[in-house]
Formats: sequence, C-alpha cells, structure tokens
Amino acid sequence: GVFGLLRDGGIGERAAVGGAVVVEVPDDADPALAAGLGIAGLAGWLPFAWRAPLHGGETVLVLGATGSVGLVAVQAARLLGAARVVAVGRDEERLEKAAALGADATVQLGAADDLVAAFRDSSGGEGPTYVFDALWGEPLAAAVHAAAPGATVVNLGQSAGPTAELASGAVRGKNLNIHGHFAFGVPAEVFAEHYPRLVRHALAGEIQLE
Repeated sequence: GVFGLLRDGGIGERAAVGGAVVVEVPDDADPALAAGLGIAGLAGWLPFAWRAPLHGGETVLVLGATGSVGLVAVQAARLLGAARVVAVGRDEERLEKAAALGADATVQLGAADDLVAAFRDSSGGEGPTYVFDALWGEPLAAAVHAAAPGATVVNLGQSAGPTAELASGAVRGKNLNIHGHFAFGVPAEVFAEHYPRLVRHALAGEIQLE
C-alpha cells in the first residue's frame, strides 16, 4: 500500500518499503529539501512536465501560486518553456515572492473586481493558454471564461472549494482540455524519472523550495 494513504508509517524514521518504488536521492541533496521536493515539489512540477506537458511559448496562469506547490509551479513553468507566467493568490507578500521567482504578473484574489478581466489582462489580453489549478471553486470558473481557445487546464486541488460552476459554452466553445492530476496516481516509472530530475534542478539553484 501507499504510505500515508493506505498504510501507516509515512513519517517514520525507518520503514520497510517492500515492493514500493525506491529512487536514489543525489548525494549532495539536503534531506529536508529532498523530502519537500518529493511532495510539494513534484506537485508543482509534474503537471507541466508529464500530465499535460508544456511545449514552449505558453501563457500559464497559476491558481494558488502563493502556496509551496504554487511557488514551485511558477518556477517550473518558466523552466519548462512558458513564455509568460501569471501568479494568482490571496497573500500579497507571497505574490511578491512569486514575482521574485519568475512570475511576469500577479493577480490578488479578493482585490480584483472582475476576475475574468484580471486573468485575461494579466495574460496579455488573449487569456491564458494553460491553467495550473490548485484552487478549483470560483477562481477556476473565472479562469475557464478567461482562457484562450484550445487552452489546457490541469486541476490538482480544491483550496477554494470542492465544486465549481463551469460554463459549458466556454468549455466546448473554446475546445478546452481539462485534466485531473492526483499525486498518488503517478506511475512509479514517472516518479523515478522526474524526482531525480527535479532534485538536480534544485541543486543547480533553478528551483527554490522553502
């Protein structure tokens, strides 16, 4: 079973892993950093690198950019070829952090009168072509309205609410691609490929994780 989900022992100092995937961590990686990258790090990385890969030149809207996962997502999007990255969140100080880590623009939830317009304007006027969504709820509903034709949406969380009213006309009229991403649904071989890659980026100073 999966530690922390189907069996206990996920925070033990030692554990018998049995047939679970084992991936060697680069020798010079700090253990705390390596652990964080395996959780929040991969959550911010895999949507762009594996679930719905960036091809380069995208305008990425990161919903929930002020959390640890979202801050990694801002950096990952830039590193993997996004042309423009917009960070969205409630905490003004954390939005400034997102900007320092590479976001081209920020949108503060609760401060914008018209979220759809704010998302579209901050994305350069055409709307985002890729939405990284850790929030769901009202922000995602607004992002769907703001999205450019053919945009990709990847959802991996529901911090703003478990349900969202998505306009069918916007989804089908713009031929949107909506994907779900679940950490425990990542195949072992994908984890084995991307985890060391992410750690190496962090060791090179290309990804920061608090």
